[in-house]
Amino acid sequence: AIAYRDANRAGTQQPFEPGTWLFSKGSLGLIGNDTMSSIDVANGWQATICTNDLLVGCTDLGPGIHNTLPAGYDNAVSSLRITPKDATNGAPVAVATATPTSGTAPLAVQFDASASSDPDNDALTFAWDLDGDGSLDDSTSVGPTFTYTAAGPVTARVRVSDGQLTTDATVTITVAPANGTPTAVATATPTSGTAPLTVQFSGAGSSDPDGTPLTYAWDLDGDGAFDDSTGVSPTFTYLTAGTVTAALRVSDGQLTAVDSVTVTVTTGVPADPVGEIVGVGSGRCLDINPNKKDKTVVSVWTCSATPDQQWTLKSNGTIVNSLSSTCLSLRGGTITNGTVVEVAACTGAAVQQWTATPAGELKNAASARCLDVTGRRVGNGSTAVITNCVASTHQIWRLPT
Repeated sequence: AIAYRDANRAGTQQPFEPGTWLFSKGSLGLIGNDTMSSIDVANGWQATICTNDLLVGCTDLGPGIHNTLPAGYDNAVSSLRITPKDATNGAPVAVATATPTSGTAPLAVQFDASASSDPDNDALTFAWDLDGDGSLDDSTSVGPTFTYTAAGPVTARVRVSDGQLTTDATVTITVAPANGTPTAVATATPTSGTAPLTVQFSGAGSSDPDGTPLTYAWDLDGDGAFDDSTGVSPTFTYLTAGTVTAALRVSDGQLTAVDSVTVTVTTGVPADPVGEIVGVGSGRCLDINPNKKDKTVVSVWTCSATPDQQWTLKSNGTIVNSLSSTCLSLRGGTITNGTVVEVAACTGAAVQQWTATPAGELKNAASARCLDVTGRRVGNGSTAVITNCVASTHQIWRLPT
């Protein structure tokens, strides 16, 4: 039960009987002729020391060997009350809560065991296993916090003790993996061309490491606003020349990623038309002698689609024969009515400049006269000349487009 050791009797142990004992100033105090050197308190017993026999100013020594008394109790007459503890000491009730109990790593959790209790109103101590490793070595606080950085379920446990009995309580924390950033991949076909340029975009190569469905937002006109499309593979037509950075932004609902692709749009320069020049009146084509490619007279012949009947309408106003690479011109540079038309080395001079009129004529820039055939004949070999423009059928020509 409870005993004391007598310093006068070589430290022999003497028992205390239940009740109240008075002792006076000494090492631990004097009881009768004995001097206490220590007090032994066994489990199941309670030793309450008070400043006098009125049982005021008391404190519980607790189980174990006490070689000294608490301050204030060994310098005056004191009393020691010996009582057995209740043989039916109740086990404490352990209650553990956590806030939150689930979330994405890193997850900070606030634990709380303050709702735990003891039926005997004994003071409680706490020991926590917060990392789930089975050891109650993470905290002795009633309300610790812990941050989980790895994914998975963790069973946190608290052990509550009243000094004799213990009770455990657990709470499960579910930690989801940290949300991964998606990857945006934007492609375009084609990435260059002349206006108007229609481009097919695609974000189908984008992905999310967690498998979360993605949403798409496009800035196709390069104005910085992702407001042009929400489709995976939109199209866009560029009408003006310039370099545009088209961008795709993908989102998993929490994180976003952006990718871009550059589209280069140039001004469309139409190709110079090439083909036959056909007289409406004759139904025949302007032709040159294939054996004489320079300074040769131009005439009309049955259309055959051969190179000597192929002409290129250049943007500078000249008309170039495909066989000879020489230009439709006026013989000798003469600009009078009836001047013969020939081909000559291209110089870009006014006698080689021709303009299609709204009526379908070909007007020479130097002479202001129109391409015609001699005597308005329509047969093969009829020579081409210039005459005053009258918009008659022999001056009307179907040009290549």
